[in-house]
Amino acid sequence: MTNYFLENPDLLTTFDRVVRWDEIVPLSEGKDADVADTVSTWREVLSVAGEYIGTEVAKRARQVDEIGVIREGGKVYAHCAGGRHRGVAMGACILVAQGHSPLEAMQLIKERRSFADPHIYYIRSQILRFALEWENIGAGLPHPT
Repeated sequence: MTNYFLENPDLLTTFDRVVRWDEIVPLSEGKDADVADTVSTWREVLSVAGEYIGTEVAKRARQVDEIGVIREGGKVYAHCAGGRHRGVAMGACILVAQGHSPLEAMQLIKERRSFADPHIYYIRSQILRFALEWENIGAGLPHPT
């Protein structure tokens, strides 16, 4: 996968068909914001981020796991501004990589960080997708498409 955003049907479907941009953009950018222009800009940003994740982050994921930082009692810092979604997704994926089921990982995070929201549809779907891909990698199977 060379672009995690553009080559991820779940993300594209959510972005294109599920998210109510007409409601979100005015809340985020102001009531006079141009919805189509804002969504186009956000798509470009996600495309750039998706390329970086697909080409740089993904190829290093196994190396990071092999270092064993977490298994050896070390700490990994995953940050997002609100601490409710993106950082939670990253934390859940780390727990999945350690052997927890995706549902266990989401529950552990929710128990320790009450305002975390790992069950919101767009985060939950990514955690579940990561778990499937992680399982396939471990079994030597090709990336699911």
